[in-house]
Amino acid sequence: MTENNPPITDYVVEPRRRGLPLSIWIIPDAIVGLILTIFASLILTIIAAGIAFATGTLTMVNGSLLLSDGTVVYGPGASPDALQNLILSPGFLFWSVLLQNLAFIGVVLFRIRLMRHLPLTWLGLHFQKFGKMVLIGIGFGFAFIAMNVVTSWAFDYFFDIRQNQADQFPIVQGDILGQALFFVAAAVIAPIGEEIFFRGYIFNALRQDLGPMFAIIMSAVIFSLVHFSSATEGVVALLIPILFGGILLALANYLTDSLVPCIIAHAMNNGLSTMVLIACTNNPNFCQA
Repeated sequence: MTENNPPITDYVVEPRRRGLPLSIWIIPDAIVGLILTIFASLILTIIAAGIAFATGTLTMVNGSLLLSDGTVVYGPGASPDALQNLILSPGFLFWSVLLQNLAFIGVVLFRIRLMRHLPLTWLGLHFQKFGKMVLIGIGFGFAFIAMNVVTSWAFDYFFDIRQNQADQFPIVQGDILGQALFFVAAAVIAPIGEEIFFRGYIFNALRQDLGPMFAIIMSAVIFSLVHFSSATEGVVALLIPILFGGILLALANYLTDSLVPCIIAHAMNNGLSTMVLIACTNNPNFCQA
């Protein structure tokens, strides 16, 4: 494949081969990753419930599940949010995000390494010109953050639409350990796993079979749509910035053929958002002002 602007690092192309093109496997592999994630979450839920029963945090009385403070989690008189708050604790969320990303990374490695025998450099996983990649990633990170700020302001100012993704996260005032676990999950684990899957696998598979322009747009659309359930209000104000962010991250991958700038930019955006959320949780009066 020839391209007008040569990349900063070497672009690895899969040799021509018989059989289905790699891009055909994107949806099946995504479904397998989702199934593995659901299975892992189920196992994690069972383990968490077992620990809760063993430590006395959760007890069963007359067929109802009660927390140690007497709050009914399941059964007559159950609090509507009690079960959700129990499941979405920071510790549970941390392990859930970790297992989810490991599942999708595993699917990618199975397809790329074992089935197609491609090197990790095909995904953009390498350390060529690492310092330069880091600097480029920082630049894209600032662009990602600025884009999010501008689009969020535009939806709020012109359309009076505000998304409530932050309200879905289990951040508790003064819970230092929980906040730290949540930060690591959002700003470290998620960027690595999502960039390997969306930019490393999906973008490069589409780019190889259908060209870079289609790959940039379509990988960003898929990246945006998978976040559909991340908010219950103002979903469009969440998905459009994520779409633009996906385009920006795919562009970074296209220009550098490296996942390092993508991971850094993604981590900067998630990290800043998480720090603001934690700061506002711990200092609600300051943020309201």
